[in-house]
Amino acid sequence: MMQSLFSDKVKFGQNGAKYVQNSKMDLFENISKTFHYFFLYFDKIYIKTLKLIHDPLLSYEKKTYALYEIFQKDKIIERLFAQYLIMYNKTFLWENIDSFDVNKFTDLMWYQKFEDIDFDKVNNNPFLEELYNAKSYLNSLKHSKDFDLDILILLNTHEHDTKADLDFEFICTSCKHVHPIFESRCPHCHSILSFIVKHMLVKNAYEKNQSLL
Repeated sequence: MMQSLFSDKVKFGQNGAKYVQNSKMDLFENISKTFHYFFLYFDKIYIKTLKLIHDPLLSYEKKTYALYEIFQKDKIIERLFAQYLIMYNKTFLWENIDSFDVNKFTDLMWYQKFEDIDFDKVNNNPFLEELYNAKSYLNSLKHSKDFDLDILILLNTHEHDTKADLDFEFICTSCKHVHPIFESRCPHCHSILSFIVKHMLVKNAYEKNQSLL
């Protein structure tokens, strides 16, 4: 009786282990399928976006509205769309700036020329107002919630010999590798549009470049 009971327990344990193992395999398989689906989906959106941008038969205006339609459904192309607008349709960008999360392409906005910026729109966007105060395009704030921007604003409002600037790096959200420039496809894990931008305080670009000589 004891032997039979023990055997049943062992058998139950073995079956339980197999059941758990099978459940884990099913879970991993489902996760793998889900990731595969998303990769294919992102690839499809990315290729569709590139085709539109490089279509020689469409005007810039038609491209803008076609890309905007994709963007409204799939925010994954946000940076590509913003970059296109900065190059070819700045007016549309500023008219619709509230539709964008500018934190996702801070570097693009930082490098804008003074004359290309709609400051009426900037004054209604807290982050851009802080950004352009830090760049000394504006003098309407004394502080920023962002540490790096706050330091630049403080430097701009006081006489000093220190020259500072923002620099940027890009982190892949899939594999966590850090890159000095933006790329649409991560060279390490090949994920599409997986980079996020991070800014940091550095010496001004001239001094930084000189240090590399």
